[in-house]
Amino acid sequence: MDKRHIGIYEKFVVTRTDGSSEPGGKHEHCRYFVLDISHDPFAIPALRAYAEACAAESPVLSVELHTLVSAQLKAAESQATNNAIRPCPYRIEERYADNGALSHYALVEVATGVEVWSQPE
Repeated sequence: MDKRHIGIYEKFVVTRTDGSSEPGGKHEHCRYFVLDISHDPFAIPALRAYAEACAAESPVLSVELHTLVSAQLKAAESQATNNAIRPCPYRIEERYADNGALSHYALVEVATGVEVWSQPE
């Protein structure tokens, strides 16, 4: 089955390390969305968007997310070079507003230059 047509479904069971997802805990009925930053080409732009969104309120988290993204991109590039596997068919491009400030990120297909995803403005 082509998973691109499934949408959101229960693929993971997430439990919090502090126990608050246990019955009666604060997070017992919380929903989580798991990102696979090693394989999912949409995970990196999602993490970057989250890092930008939380920067004012959680600057340490923002910096750590940007660091995680950078490390993952370098690791993927290194693995592709060292193992001669095919490179990722997408690249992440920054989009800027008229005032020169970073506006959002877009996922672009390398072969065609077609934008396949863009963070909603």
